[in-house]
Amino acid sequence: MENDIKNSLIQKNERLINMVIERAKRDFPEDIAIIGLTGSFSTGDFHEKSDLDLIIINNTPRGWEISFCFILGDVGYDIYCTPWETRIQAESELESPMVSHLVDLQILYCAKPEYMEKFNAYRKRALDELAKPIGKPCLDRAKRDIDQAKQEYANAMLAERDRRRQIRGRRSAVSYDERCRQLE
Repeated sequence: MENDIKNSLIQKNERLINMVIERAKRDFPEDIAIIGLTGSFSTGDFHEKSDLDLIIINNTPRGWEISFCFILGDVGYDIYCTPWETRIQAESELESPMVSHLVDLQILYCAKPEYMEKFNAYRKRALDELAKPIGKPCLDRAKRDIDQAKQEYANAMLAERDRRRQIRGRRSAVSYDERCRQLE
């Protein structure tokens, strides 16, 4: 990718990030704890159609109000919130396959020092779990995640099969109707 395109994407995302942070400070000072960056813009491995992956950790249900989705140019954006007690806790206990979001999250905004302490405690718990030797709990989690992936794949394949059958059924009905008209 050319440097001018890369710099333009970085500047666009910096403006979006600053807008989200300013809105969090202004409208949700007690509701939003942390805003972090993950994904391809965090690692530097992005392309022209990469979206911006922000993780917003909210303290209260009101914090969800900052969530929104939009399309800018031809790239979709999701500003997504998560409470501490579900996703962050699950990632710290390796109960989520997305643990890298917790471990590698680049913190862009933190409302209060105690939120950073809380976040770092969750991150440390995840890193401690990851440092343990591979044993039965790890293998059980892997099996669970693989089984879930297989099920999602099967569901997607069945949905595609059903969609194709529906399209063929419409074609058959039209062809049959056309044939009947021709016989009249």
